[in-house]
Amino acid sequence: MKVKNVAVVGAGISGLMAAYFLASEGYEVTVFEQERYPAMRTSFANGGQISVSNSEVWTTWSNVKKGFKWMFTKDAPLMIRPTLEWSKLKWMLRFLWNTASGKYETNTVKSIQLGLNSRKLYKEIIEQEQLEFDYSPCGILHFYKDQEYFDKAMQAKDIYESNGVEWESVSLEKMWNIDPTLTELMNIKGAIWTPSDSVGDIHKFCVAITDILKNKYCVKFIFDTKIN
Repeated sequence: MKVKNVAVVGAGISGLMAAYFLASEGYEVTVFEQERYPAMRTSFANGGQISVSNSEVWTTWSNVKKGFKWMFTKDAPLMIRPTLEWSKLKWMLRFLWNTASGKYETNTVKSIQLGLNSRKLYKEIIEQEQLEFDYSPCGILHFYKDQEYFDKAMQAKDIYESNGVEWESVSLEKMWNIDPTLTELMNIKGAIWTPSDSVGDIHKFCVAITDILKNKYCVKFIFDTKIN
């Protein structure tokens, strides 16, 4: 017997997409969210990218080295604060295990394939539901001021191109043609252009899809309710 009633915990991008596809298949969906509104946590402040070009997994020894350094850096780009919490210790041990397993390339390929499929579904949802969230298929330009970082980025070129991702190293002249405002920056070591990437405000996306789920798909939302 097919279960028709489904509960989804969380009204961030992951929960809302689960609710969307379940409701589209005819399920009666209820979304529980601990905040008063959708997308008020991880999906609130975001980089604004829909970018398959950032699919490399983090499980490398160079990132482990950076992680230890960032633990003692006040303005670290990724805040890692070790505390005696079993959940956090377990996460760190799993990270180290995945790093030691040497599956960086295998897992990166899986991440790229997942990203490509996700991008395809995003485009279908945007068109079908006529969503407005500052979306632009403008491509993304990555530029580097550190030669070591640029060289490491270039090492991923074959993985991306062999898996169907447009990924082009461009000259400074072409970079400036793509974005003339970058002519004011000095000491740029290199640039990478990913024309099939896009940008948008995921918080606006979540708010818009919440309205559609309520009004078009009759999804019920219960906010300000924490599920333990």
